[in-house]
Amino acid sequence: MPHLDPDRLVLVALGEQDPSASEAGHLHGCDSCAADLDAARATVAVGRGSRHVRDLPEPPPELWARIAGAAFAAPALAPPAARPAVRTRWFDSLRGPRGRLRLAVAATAALVLIVAVGVGAVRTGRRGVERVVAEADLIAQPAAPAAAKGRAAVVDTGHGLEVRLEMSGMPTPGGYYLVWLYDGGSVMVPLGAPGSARLNVPAAAGDLTRFSIIDVSAQQLGQQQHGTSMLQGRLRP
Repeated sequence: MPHLDPDRLVLVALGEQDPSASEAGHLHGCDSCAADLDAARATVAVGRGSRHVRDLPEPPPELWARIAGAAFAAPALAPPAARPAVRTRWFDSLRGPRGRLRLAVAATAALVLIVAVGVGAVRTGRRGVERVVAEADLIAQPAAPAAAKGRAAVVDTGHGLEVRLEMSGMPTPGGYYLVWLYDGGSVMVPLGAPGSARLNVPAAAGDLTRFSIIDVSAQQLGQQQHGTSMLQGRLRP
């Protein structure tokens, strides 16, 4: 069977379609297609995680000068006799349909970076009065080290609810950590990765009497569903 079409790999990575039985069998036996799908899924995960970026530090002025210099600088040309040796493996890898997939993944990653920097550069006005509406002590779950712990607070910023999180004693993840609001039954709402980005509470999970549990899970790159619980605690007013 030939390699899978790059457009199909992108749709599978986005979760728009599931691979057929024959495609799943091909992915199991083809390292090249499997690697391309993993790369596309990783890019999708980064892009979706950036939805929660709200207040990145403003980039230094010299950053734009370096970007402009790199973008518009004239390339140095080798002497005519040496030019055939200038061709690179990266340029060659962009030829053909599989090259288009690699180029699409790279372009998506660059777009995510541009959006993040742009959001950080647009500084909002002064914050209004903030109020803590709920708090939770996060307890280590069986998969986490015994010394792991955390604390979460849900803050009313005047423009919506935001979860602020502190953790300690946590191991370096193989993928990344993800924060969830959990109703204790079957519904879990992802908020984003803990760190400098704001963890905004969507309206669908704004009822904290229902979504009263904070869960921090360990996720593998490209994993869409809930991973392994590492910390968990119940919110209290």
